[in-house]
Amino acid sequence: MDLLPNPTEQEIADAAAAFLEKEMPLSRLRRGGALPPAQQWTKLAGLGWFGLGLSEEDGGLGLSLAEEALLFREVGRRLGPIAIAATALAARVASRAGDARLRDDLVAGRLRAGWAEPTPGAALHPRVHGRFLVLDGDGAGVLVAATSDGAALFSPTSLRSLPCTDETTSLAEADFDDGRRLATIDGGDRTGARAAVLAAAMLCGVGEEARDQAARYAKERFQFGRAIGVFQAVKHRCADMAVRSEAAWSQTVYAALALRDGHADAGLHVSSAKVLATDAAIENASSNVQVHGGYGFTTEFDAHLLVKRAHVLDRMAGLARIHVATVLAAPAPE
Repeated sequence: MDLLPNPTEQEIADAAAAFLEKEMPLSRLRRGGALPPAQQWTKLAGLGWFGLGLSEEDGGLGLSLAEEALLFREVGRRLGPIAIAATALAARVASRAGDARLRDDLVAGRLRAGWAEPTPGAALHPRVHGRFLVLDGDGAGVLVAATSDGAALFSPTSLRSLPCTDETTSLAEADFDDGRRLATIDGGDRTGARAAVLAAAMLCGVGEEARDQAARYAKERFQFGRAIGVFQAVKHRCADMAVRSEAAWSQTVYAALALRDGHADAGLHVSSAKVLATDAAIENASSNVQVHGGYGFTTEFDAHLLVKRAHVLDRMAGLARIHVATVLAAPAPE
C-alpha cells in the first residue's frame, strides 16, 4: 500500500494549505472565535470542501477519504473549526439518507453543521436517546452524530451552553431522542469510522504545527551564545515530536486507505490512528510549550491554543481511551 500522495493529491493539500495560511492564520484566534464569517464559509463551499468525498451525482467532487484526510490535516494545522468536518460529514449523512435538499444546502455552504458527541449511555441505534456534547453548535443549522452503530442529523434546538477549555470552540450539551432526529443511516455506511479518520487527520495537523513551532523557536532562541536547539534537552524533545508526528500520520493515511478499500481490519486501523494522532497532538503541544519556556505559558503566543485544541479534538469521534479498548480487543493477526 502506497502511503505517499500522488501529484493530484499533493495539489489538493498544497492548495488547502495556501488558502488557510491566507484566510485563516493562527493569529485570527487571538481576536475571537474560530468560526469564519459567512463570506469565508462561502469560499470554503466554493472550493468544494464540504462535498469532497461525495460523488459527482450527489453534488460533490467524487474524491475519496484519502483526499479528505489530506485536507483536514491542513485544517488541523491551522486550528480550523470543527464545524468544517462536521458539515462535510453531515452532507454525507444527508446524501445517504436521501435528503437531497439538506445535502445541497450543506455542500453549498448555505447551512453549517455542528458535531454531537454521545456521552456514556447515549445511543444512535436502534433508537436515539441520551445526552450529547455539542462542539461548534453556535449558529449551526443542523447537528451530526456518528458512531459504529450509525449516524444521524438533529435539530440544533435546546442547547445548554457550557464553558470550553478551548475558548475558540463553542461547547454545549443536549438531550436527543427519535423526535429530534432529522435523518439517519445505519452503521453499514461506516460514517463513524470516517469521522474518526478526519478527527485523527486534524489531530495530526495540530501535532505537526506544534512540532514546527518548537523547531523554529529552537533555532531562533539563543542562550550562552548558542541556539537552544543544539542542547540535548531541546533537540531530543524536538526529535521525539517528529517521530510521533510521522507515526501518527502514517497510521492515519493507512486507516483512510484501508477504510476506502473495504479491508476487513479497517476498524482496527482507524482506532489505532485515533490513538496515535491524539497522543502526538497532546504530547507535541505540551512539548512545544516546554521548548518555548516562559513564553510558552503566556497567552500572547500560540502554543496554548494547540494544547487546548488537541484535548477538544480528543472528544470527537470517540475518546482515545475508547479506541485503545478497541485495539486491545482486536484478535491477534494470524
